[in-house]
Amino acid sequence: MKTILILSAGALLAGFAPAPQVPASGEEVRASLTGWVRFENDEFQLYGDEDQVLQPFSRPCMSGAASRNVMRQAVQDLNNAKVTISGRIMSWSERDGRSIRHRGSVIRNDCGGDTVLLADTSGRRTEVEPRLMRILLTNDDGNEAEGLECLERIARTLSDDVWVCAPQTEQSGKGRGITLTEPLRVNRISEKRFAVTGTPTDCVVLAVNDLMPERPDLVLSGVNRGHNVGEDCSYSGTVAGALQGMAFGIRSIALSQSLERFHDEVRAHWETAEAFAPAIISRLLAQPWQAGVVMNLNFPARVPEAVTEVEVTRQGFRDIGEMHAVKRTDLRGRDYYWMSFRGTKHDHPPGTDLRAMDDGKISVTPLHIDLTHAPSLHDLKGVLGGAPPKSVVAV
Repeated sequence: MKTILILSAGALLAGFAPAPQVPASGEEVRASLTGWVRFENDEFQLYGDEDQVLQPFSRPCMSGAASRNVMRQAVQDLNNAKVTISGRIMSWSERDGRSIRHRGSVIRNDCGGDTVLLADTSGRRTEVEPRLMRILLTNDDGNEAEGLECLERIARTLSDDVWVCAPQTEQSGKGRGITLTEPLRVNRISEKRFAVTGTPTDCVVLAVNDLMPERPDLVLSGVNRGHNVGEDCSYSGTVAGALQGMAFGIRSIALSQSLERFHDEVRAHWETAEAFAPAIISRLLAQPWQAGVVMNLNFPARVPEAVTEVEVTRQGFRDIGEMHAVKRTDLRGRDYYWMSFRGTKHDHPPGTDLRAMDDGKISVTPLHIDLTHAPSLHDLKGVLGGAPPKSVVAV
């Protein structure tokens, strides 16, 4: 027999998602935590497998006609049980066998939380609720890329609810481009998998607004074949997919697997990204994020056994001469060009994502889309602030 507990939303969401706000009609916030319950002195806490505190709760809150004594007894019965606590904050009502949603204005419970959440457990048995986190996957290497298969395996260690919306063909280097001059075609490959004749940004926009029944809780973009570090981030379709998720207010992470050499004959160490990404992502999700931030993960071109360190880095920059065009001539004598990189070795500064790849470390870089250069903003205000200038000065 399952026991239904209504818990304080503020406490539950503190370790999973941003602090809850009163949702508008149709909006929702999801949360899910699994751990071991301990009940002491009219309070209980959720502990992880390594005995760390995952979440403290001040006390269970009652729902409907349930008395506090009944709720207290229910929690005592769960002492030392492993449970999954999950719920959805909604402004409408529906029972779907996995959660309870409440109609009308947001309900305030007697613990002072902004909403109520469902904690559904089965006594002293192991996990009973399926993971509710809905994950959207995209990439820029195309719907049939090996990296996307790797990302699916990573995502399924975190959730059972995984959706894929990826470009029909490779879109590397397309950045945040959107398709405006031709229609987008969507090929529904399976219930939760779509291929789109567009860019990664197109894919995320379509998935969130049109193709998925509900908004995802997390967007993962990748795993890219080749790292996305330094100025790569400004034109990477992989990073762009994550940026569009962020623009929708969804936590988003870009993942890339570095190569020893960028060539079709070189095999990427997908097993490295697959070995380390789930634990890193779970720890990122357990932390609060500032608004407008995406996480950029890069895995070094090494086998998992050779990777021993994760470094939180800043975005680096290469020598501008790295990018160049290779000139060729076709059979009619007309010139054409391939964009390329020289791949020159440099001594990149410590603390950068570039240096982390050189040193064989996993790089985690928080990125944001604000391109404003704050020092220049301050300096220019003293020169151009006020009425528009009418005279031309010597330069």
